[in-house]
Amino acid sequence: LPDARAGGPWADRAKRFARSAALPFDARYFALIARAPAAACAALLTDEFRAAIDPGAAEAGYLRAIEPARGADPLHRALHADLALYLPGDLLPLADRVSMAHGLELRVPFLDHRLLEFAARIPAAHKIRRGETKHVLRRAVRDLVPAALLRRPKQGFSAPTQVWFRGPLREFVEDTLAPTPIRQGGVLRPGAVRALLDEHWRRRANHDDRIFALLTFVLWQRAYFGAAAA
Repeated sequence: LPDARAGGPWADRAKRFARSAALPFDARYFALIARAPAAACAALLTDEFRAAIDPGAAEAGYLRAIEPARGADPLHRALHADLALYLPGDLLPLADRVSMAHGLELRVPFLDHRLLEFAARIPAAHKIRRGETKHVLRRAVRDLVPAALLRRPKQGFSAPTQVWFRGPLREFVEDTLAPTPIRQGGVLRPGAVRALLDEHWRRRANHDDRIFALLTFVLWQRAYFGAAAA
């Protein structure tokens, strides 16, 4: 299945769904939310660095977080994992930093503990019904919110990195992830990074998430360790 030239996520999601379809639920959900399989991540690392870490630590941490919900239905196990990992590890820190950077006091009323405890007890069939997500919430506010908004698909805040990396930011990506700085860092294998970029440029695969992660790591390493990175 070719990657979407417009940068949409659906081709990549379909591939990930197909790759994980035969796994047990907990492993399948991890495969869907992980940016890359553990083996693919490990392949980017030098032998020395890989020997010093546990490449399976992320999945092990996820399985520990989801364990308390093991007796629940699949939807509630997924929601529990998001509550334990995605909210405190990503969405809430991001919201706090971005709002405070602009002097804004941000509140998340849907996370009021009484509302959250009530929502956790709502059966899964009332949360997703005939493909409609947030079924109870949509019904609760249908007299308050215009119908066009209630029917509108969910919209995230992701940047169009797939388009940017193949367009205006390609030179920046090539310079930042060039073999010399990668080799000097002592963590990543230049050949593996090069192969990943070549696959992405040739549209054999969509690696924009991994490229973003590599850029972030290399720039962080350079800022905090400089020439002493290795």
